[in-house]
This record gives sequence, C-alpha cells and structure tokens, in this order.
Amino acid sequence: MGHLTLFNRQSAPPSRQDGNLSYPLIHLSKHDPWTIGDSFEHTFIVGETGSGKTTGSGQNLALAMLRAGYGGLVLTHKSDEVWRWVSYLKAAGRSRDLILVSPDTPWRFNFLDYSYSRPGQGSGLTQNVVSGFMNVMESRHRGGQRQTQEQFWSEYAGRLMFHGLEALRHAGEPITMDNLMTLLTTAPYDVRGKGLTYPPGSYCEQVLRWANHPPTTQFFENEWAKPGAEKQNAGVLATFTGMAHPFTQDPINELFCTTTNFTPDDCRQGAVIVVGLPTLDYEEVGRTAQLTIKYLWQRAMLRRAFLSPGERPTFLRVEEAQRLVNPLDNSFFDAARSHYVAGVYLTQSVNAIYSAMTPGMHEQQGNALLANFSTKIFHRNSDVVTNRFASETISKSIIRRRSGNFGYSTNYSTGGNKGLGRNAGWSVSETPQGGNYSYSGGDSYSEGKSWSEGGGYNTTYGWQEADDYLVRPELFTHLASGGWRSRWRVQAIAFKAGRHWRRTGQNFLDVSFRQR
Repeated sequence: MGHLTLFNRQSAPPSRQDGNLSYPLIHLSKHDPWTIGDSFEHTFIVGETGSGKTTGSGQNLALAMLRAGYGGLVLTHKSDEVWRWVSYLKAAGRSRDLILVSPDTPWRFNFLDYSYSRPGQGSGLTQNVVSGFMNVMESRHRGGQRQTQEQFWSEYAGRLMFHGLEALRHAGEPITMDNLMTLLTTAPYDVRGKGLTYPPGSYCEQVLRWANHPPTTQFFENEWAKPGAEKQNAGVLATFTGMAHPFTQDPINELFCTTTNFTPDDCRQGAVIVVGLPTLDYEEVGRTAQLTIKYLWQRAMLRRAFLSPGERPTFLRVEEAQRLVNPLDNSFFDAARSHYVAGVYLTQSVNAIYSAMTPGMHEQQGNALLANFSTKIFHRNSDVVTNRFASETISKSIIRRRSGNFGYSTNYSTGGNKGLGRNAGWSVSETPQGGNYSYSGGDSYSEGKSWSEGGGYNTTYGWQEADDYLVRPELFTHLASGGWRSRWRVQAIAFKAGRHWRRTGQNFLDVSFRQR
C-alpha cells in the first residue's frame, strides 16, 4: 500500500465508506484478517523478556498501521525503541510525518498555553487546565492517587494554581510555568497582622494590576494574605512547587513549557509523535514528560466524533506499559473506539499491570483495564499468573481425551507319565522221538509325556470428557521466541473477543510472526 492511500483528504469517514473498517491490516492466517475495525478495539501484547513481543507481533502491527496512514503517539522505555520507530517510519515511507520530541530536536509543546488555545469545546477554561495538570501529577503516584493525608494540600494547591493562571490570562501575560511560578512565589502576605505586604519588585503585584480582575485580586489579597494564614500558605505553596518542580527544570521545562510548534492534534492529520525521553534513561523525568503528553493526547483524540476530510485514525503505542499505565486509562479506552483510536499496550506480565494500580484495588482496576483490549496476543512467558490469565481468557470447554489399557497373559503347563513294565515267560516242550525241546519268552516296555502352552493379548480403548482449558497454561512456556534458532519466527497465541477464527474454529489462533 502506498503512502497514506487509505485515508486521504478525499476519503469519507470510515463509517460512511463501505469496506474501510473491514480493510485487513495484517493476516494472522491465510483466511483470518485482522482489520482496521479490530484495531479500534485495542490490543494487549504480553510476553517475558526475550519472547519476541516487540520484534514479532509489535513490529508487524506497527508497520501495518503506519502503512495504512495512522497518526499516533509512541511512548518509550528504552532508547533503542526510539530509533526502532524512526526505522519503522522510514520503512513505511512516513519519515516526514515523524515528530521526535527530545532535547536534541527542535520540537516544543507548551502544554499550559495549549490548554487555553486548543480546538474544541471547553477550551480556555482555567478549571479544565488545572484539572488536567492535577490529573497528570496524581498519575505519577502508584495507582494514580496520593495518600489521603495529602489530599487537602493538593486541593488547595489546585485553587492556588487556578487563580495564578487567571491572573496571567487576564493580564495578557504568556502562560508559561516559569511565569506562574514567579507569580505565586511573589504573592502578598500578612505577618502577624501588620498589613498586606508584597515582596520587593513583586511580579504578582504587577500582574494583578495589569489584569484588573477583582475575583483574582480578592483571592490573593483577602484570602491568601489574611492574617494568620502564613503557615498554611507555606504548606500549600510547598505542595504546588513540589508538584510543578519537574516542569521548572530542563529538559521538561524546555520541551513542554516554553513555545509550541506541534500539538497532539497534529496526529489527527497523520503526524507520529515519538517521545524521545525513554524512562529507562531519563527515569522519573522521562516518566513525567510522557505522562503529561499522554494525558493531553488522550483528551485531544476524544474531542473528535468522526474523521473529517484529511483526518486519519490514530494509535497510542506504549512500550513497557506498566510504567505509564494508570486508572485514568480505563475511562479513555471505554470511549476511544468511537473516536477512531487504536490502543496498543505491551508489557511483560499481567502482574506488572496490577502493580501499577491503586493498592488494595490492583486486581479489579487491572482487570477492568485489560477488559478494554479486545485483542490479546500472548507470547512466551514463564509467569504463572499471566499464563493462567491467558488460559482463562481463552476459556474452557468440554475436552475429549482418549483413554485405554493393554494387557498380556501367558500360561504354560507340562505333564506326563512314564511306565515300565516287563513280563517274561518260558516253556519247554519235549518230543518222545528225539528228546528235542524248545524255549520261548518275551519282554514289554512303555513310556509317555505330554505338555501344553498358551497366551493372549487384551487391548481396550475409550474416551473421557472433561471441562478443561482450551489452551493449557504450560503451552505458553514453549512458544518460539525468534532469532536464528527459530528461523526468525516468533510464535504467539492470539485471542479476539467475539471472534471465531476460520482456521481453528475457536476464539484463539496460533500465530507465527516474521521478525525480518
């Protein structure tokens, strides 16, 4: 397929153009296509390290979506994943659609300013900007939630941020994290009832005067600077500055808080954003950056109800998803299908997904998220929980098993009789004429033996029926993982809810992906 031929500017939305949703992206067997419509129901790929999940099914799906014209967002864990996607785009003829966000590239995205200027309803509402920022900050914590005792400080920090942004907006000042931090740290105070005081050269004082917005001025001068509030204010300000700290330091500050030359909405026209801040290298900095753009990208994709002329389907690709997943993904994937978004999450085990969720609710939240992925591709794995999850997902059925037995018998007997008998006799006869006489006698002897031998074979066969897994958990430990030993083929078991694959007649299909 040529470059962006499926969804071009002359194409109608897929729902209005016969055949688009049923267009095969890849074939999992000769008679079993996996379609554009299937991709919008999301895909979960799981396999242990070295199982071939990235270079097998992951690579095949990536190239298929790129060749079909999808835009998308790629979140990364290792640096080689960044350059792998550069090569994918080149192989698909899509190099010009690449937006590689890293300290070494010119791409910049001021997420605060974008939240005011973005397209769609709700744009320009400061409360939405604050809620988005707070959601990103909360998602940095395990399970996407701070400890209960921190909720008060977080909520008040959100109010402080709201009024700071309102002051900048009404004053016509650039909406940047640096300006916001400068404004809040130069806010007025009242120590021991000595009256309202601004720090020397206070930026906050200047902005409030330029804004001429009474509700904002009232918050800072009457509520924030009220007598006796200095200790509470110190805690609130410390909470906010702690949350915002990553955005005041490079590279996040430079990449996401200065200027803008791309936005998440560009993906709707075919751009592919690859975040070149892999979490393995940049650690918490990379994670914060990727969570930020992930949240804003998700909101942007959900704002469209159909594909306007020139728009494309999009994908969200997350490598090592357990590092960037959170409960907010549940609500996104619940709605994403009708907005032409294909989610593709890769991870090593189901346990890894559970561990990223709220403590005490990890299995419920994890299973709720995994239920949103209609296609599940299981690669080689030695994790017991993951393999059992795979078998239970595919389900059980009445299985007929052959049974039988074999027997052999032999017998041997011998017997006989032996008898010896002898008899003898003699007689003499004499004739008167010559004195002749004669002698006669005899012996008899007899002996006998007898034996018998016998044996036999006995074989019986039968069937037993039992309710058992269609695919046993131990099978997943034996799948080929690619490389020269497997002739560069990666084996997997593909499951699709509601689908009966033609080759197997079941909801699962054994698949082989080519690595090269």
